[in-house]
Amino acid sequence: MEQQTKKPVYKRWWFWVVSPIALIILIGIFGGDGSTPATSEEGFPAQVKARFDNIAKSIPELEAVNCEGDCTNVVYFDFKTTPDDLETIVRGNAATFSKFKMDNNDGSNVTIAARVNSNVVFYCDASQGVVKECK
Repeated sequence: MEQQTKKPVYKRWWFWVVSPIALIILIGIFGGDGSTPATSEEGFPAQVKARFDNIAKSIPELEAVNCEGDCTNVVYFDFKTTPDDLETIVRGNAATFSKFKMDNNDGSNVTIAARVNSNVVFYCDASQGVVKECK
C-alpha cells in the first residue's frame, strides 16, 4: 500500500484508539468544578455558602450570611446596620433562594431572616420560588 500511494502507512493505530479514551478520562478527572452533589450531607450547605458569598460582598451593610443547621430551612442575613432597601434584599433573596433550593435539594420551603445586632428585624417565608409572607 505504501508503494502504491507513496504515502506512509501509519503503523501506530493504537494511538488513535487510546488517545480519545485517555482524553475522556482526563476531562472526567480534571474537568469537574470540584463541587459536591447537593444530595450529599455537606453538599447543600457548601452550595448555600457559595451562593451567598457574592451577595455578602455586594451589600456594604451585610456582615455575613449564616445558616441554621444544614441550611435547608432558615438563612440569616446578619447586617451591621439596617440598609434602606432591607425589604427588597430579603424578599428578592427569599424567592431566588427558594428556587435555588428547589433545584438543588428536596423541597423549597425557606425563610430568609434579616438580623441586626442578633435581633430579627424582618423575615420572609418562601416556597416554590415565591414569597408567601414577610413580617
